Amino acid sequence: MAESDTETADPRQVASITFAYLRRIENQLGKVMEVLLRHDTRIGRVERDIGELKRDIGEFKSDMMMMENRLLTQSNEVLPIVQRVDDHQQRLEKAGLQQ
Repeated sequence: MAESDTETADPRQVASITFAYLRRIENQLGKVMEVLLRHDTRIGRVERDIGELKRDIGEFKSDMMMMENRLLTQSNEVLPIVQRVDDHQQRLEKAGLQQ
């Protein structure tokens, strides 16, 4: 037992074990960094896609407002025509009743 205690107390063996342990930690850290880098890339893509989606929604809202304005303009143009047709129809009905 005394001999095994002196072997573990050997500075070279302690350094070797420590170095092996540090290499193992470094390998694990490298793997974690790779995973984080992949996730960062994916998050970047998602953020870019969300930005594009927000832009598309903004364009869609703008298009809808333009269509609504066009529809209102056309409705305002048609309304006087409908009123004139109604007036003419009433005149024709009155003229038809008087004859």
